[in-house]
Amino acid sequence: MSTKQPDTKLLSIDILRGIAALAVCFFHLTGSTGLSKNTVALGKYGFLGVEVFFVISGFIIPYSMYKAKYQFSLFGRFLAKRLLRIHPPYLATLLMTILLIYLVRRPYMPSWPSMISHVFYLDQLFHYESISPVFWTLVIEIQFYIFIGLCFFIINNKSTALFVGFIQILLLIFYLNNWGNLFGWIGLFVLGMILFRFKYLQLPKFVFWTLIFQCALLIGYKIGIAESIAGILAVLYINYISIRSNDKAWVKPLLFLGTISYSLYLIHWELGRTVVAIVRHIPVLGGFELFRVLIGVLSSILLAFIGYRLIEKPAIQLSKTIPLKTK
Repeated sequence: MSTKQPDTKLLSIDILRGIAALAVCFFHLTGSTGLSKNTVALGKYGFLGVEVFFVISGFIIPYSMYKAKYQFSLFGRFLAKRLLRIHPPYLATLLMTILLIYLVRRPYMPSWPSMISHVFYLDQLFHYESISPVFWTLVIEIQFYIFIGLCFFIINNKSTALFVGFIQILLLIFYLNNWGNLFGWIGLFVLGMILFRFKYLQLPKFVFWTLIFQCALLIGYKIGIAESIAGILAVLYINYISIRSNDKAWVKPLLFLGTISYSLYLIHWELGRTVVAIVRHIPVLGGFELFRVLIGVLSSILLAFIGYRLIEKPAIQLSKTIPLKTK
């Protein structure tokens, strides 16, 4: 009996996505209230998982559009498909976060306009503080979906000169932009877009590395050296690492993390940190900070798996009902 072979490129990216989500989770949980500076220092670079997410999106979204032979006439379908994929888990997490704020920190309840703006990813536009520190990246992602849906025809164009000119314009906007919107982070997405163009469309190797180097320098200047290094490492990983089988023992747990990475990213802030705070009261063991963090991470993974099965997986199936491929 023959089975369909998994896409080795997607296996590699799923693993990278899982590692990035785990890094962000560890970063936030080691920074939980009541933990020492030494424990905080252990996870201080975990925030770079967000930068890796942005590079992955810059690569994988154009890749999926390319495979589907996306055309501008499919823009509405494309957005609907992406929203159905990410919105139900986000909405469930938003409601859970608001409920926890009401039960635990009632004086700090967000206003109704703030909550409504969050539902539609408009909180940045109206300058409302993010209800959860993990939500801001979803606003950036939604902006990227709109952007890439409108501009994919340039990325997909046969003209190398047009593509390079487009990248230069994006990097100029990135250099001039000081706002917390997509264009304040576009350099990381551009890394992924350049890599996509190099691997699947015409882009000379010299041009590829020149653009990557230019982009890395600008990210280092605008955002930070660590962020630039994280972006370059993500590019190198996607370009050179290929997982050829999902049957190996060491691959399966990493793929599992990749599968639940979105739910893990959403859930860990409120629920994971709550577990860390509760475990503190366990006799003897609760005094060990790393034990508290470990239980918080494992609990976050478990809760993310439950969230994936109950909410995210049905959302994925629902998004698949919207065909993107052209006949």
